[in-house]
Amino acid sequence: MQETKRKTRTRTIAPESRHHSLTRNRREAANGRSRRTKETDHSWAKCPANGFLNQEIKKVWLADSDPMFREENYRYLYESARNYAGLLEKEFKVKYEPREFRKLFEGLDEIIPYHLQINNADDKLYFSAYKTCHSQQLFYLPCRILENTSGRVNHILLEFFRILKWSQKLQAMKDSYHVDGLFQELDIYREEGAADEYIELLQSYQDGDIGILLDQVNEHPAYNPSELLNVISGYTPSTEKEKELLEVLAEGLSLMRTETSILKFSRAFDFDPESDYSETPMGAEELIMIVYDDDYIVEQMIESVNMSCESCESELFCAGEIDLTPGSDQLMEINNYVIEFLDYLIRLSQKLYEYDK
Repeated sequence: MQETKRKTRTRTIAPESRHHSLTRNRREAANGRSRRTKETDHSWAKCPANGFLNQEIKKVWLADSDPMFREENYRYLYESARNYAGLLEKEFKVKYEPREFRKLFEGLDEIIPYHLQINNADDKLYFSAYKTCHSQQLFYLPCRILENTSGRVNHILLEFFRILKWSQKLQAMKDSYHVDGLFQELDIYREEGAADEYIELLQSYQDGDIGILLDQVNEHPAYNPSELLNVISGYTPSTEKEKELLEVLAEGLSLMRTETSILKFSRAFDFDPESDYSETPMGAEELIMIVYDDDYIVEQMIESVNMSCESCESELFCAGEIDLTPGSDQLMEINNYVIEFLDYLIRLSQKLYEYDK
């Protein structure tokens, strides 16, 4: 992630890794959410000695042995797909072919504007669709601004970070397993002769000035969002820069008056706890976090998050979901709060960094 420029501010998970993951997710979803659920398999027909090259490959349909891929399930999926395509006012071009589950999935996936997967309940298959938001985004919000402000503005900022942390049930940066892993290896870094600047930075995070600042941010707030809004409205900014910052903070406090945590809207897609092939995804609490600054520790966190996403995926934020049936008569209902809140975090991150310029 060295190429991530500071002007970007909000971190982005490497698109190439997420793209590959998404491709794999959709392929496994089309196969019934399990790597063993391909609708077809190939095996060699028995052949006489020395007749191997003359034998035809026999196509074996999994539907002939797995009841989950029976025609009844195909018909339900097909009618569900055709019905929802009609609600979208899109043409559904897939022909009725009871053995071609993959073609059916891909045909609907082409026209539906959401994350699509096939779920299974008691050997009955059904389509589920989800509207995901900012699926390649990390929301790391720097609190170093607290060191560069004073007086009433500093007080407002500190309380804002505390409200954000507790109202959204965010994980403390020092509690992240990515950072905790760095702390546990501190002695190893010393033995291996790591740069003094890095050792000092890591020690500051663990129990020095940076750690103290992060601990202060993690304390319970003295105000609720409405009360802090009143404090902001009663303060006259001394500069245009202060005015713009406080406006952004007020916008966030208004969103947080709902008493709803954004983490509530995270989902683990294509994860089957009963499957031998599914790995527990990285939790959404690693995607939104109050950090200290754009420094080498955060760069290591980003690298670690990317590696985790490559190996086990991560939860995604979902602004809507729907199970498709042949009788569905409404389109997915979109939760605009999720979209607005995540968009706001991007603007907030940019403003916090810009304020120090």
